[in-house]
Amino acid sequence: MSMENTITDNVHISEIVHGDTIEHGGELKTVSNKWIKVGGFCGTIIFGDSYNSGRKLVKRVRFVVPTNKGNVIR
Repeated sequence: MSMENTITDNVHISEIVHGDTIEHGGELKTVSNKWIKVGGFCGTIIFGDSYNSGRKLVKRVRFVVPTNKGNVIR
């Protein structure tokens, strides 16, 4: 998979929302509401991982998509 049209940034787990693509376990995964759990003992959990209760940053991947009006980041 070519990664030349992507932007990767490290964000806090609380900034991840439905529809974001993250790198989890070496794979790119799109997050849905089914996989985001908020609250509880460990705080926010994505794909069963609390990212050390928010101390470990999540690698969010965004895609640069060319359109007829210029590039759009999605």
